[in-house]
Amino acid sequence: WRGEYTTKKKDGQKYTITVSINAIQNEHGEIKHYAGIFSDITDRKEDEKNLYHLAMYNSLTNLPNREMFYENAKIALEEAQENNTSFAVLFLDLDNFKEVNDQYGHYTGDKLWEILAQRLHNQVRNKDTIARFGGDEFIILITNIASGKDANRIAEKILATISEPY
Repeated sequence: WRGEYTTKKKDGQKYTITVSINAIQNEHGEIKHYAGIFSDITDRKEDEKNLYHLAMYNSLTNLPNREMFYENAKIALEEAQENNTSFAVLFLDLDNFKEVNDQYGHYTGDKLWEILAQRLHNQVRNKDTIARFGGDEFIILITNIASGKDANRIAEKILATISEPY
């Protein structure tokens, strides 16, 4: 028998262990003992989690990247088909951003990306996805909407927010 468990210590800290228990039989096939191996794999699980984050999120904005967007879009499509609901995909392309980096430097440009990402994040629900799709491109997946009017309303709200001074 084998299994993996995540549990908490008395201090509330989580840890993950693997357990493997095998029956030890005698020459007649009778079970005489059990041998178990317990291994703490907390660090390995944390490393896997960090690698997944590096692979699926943009390091500057901490927004999902293109791959994560595709995963979420696939799930949204399946859920929409199962539940007979709709979703919207909004594409945002910022023009002339290179001029910001050229005039104010990359540090300022990076800070601007971070602020923009936070503004975008504040305009959608937690279950929606905002992804940095490319250099100056963002894509937004709005799930479970009633109509195209909802998508238009959200797009207008996003445009108003990102148009405010930085």
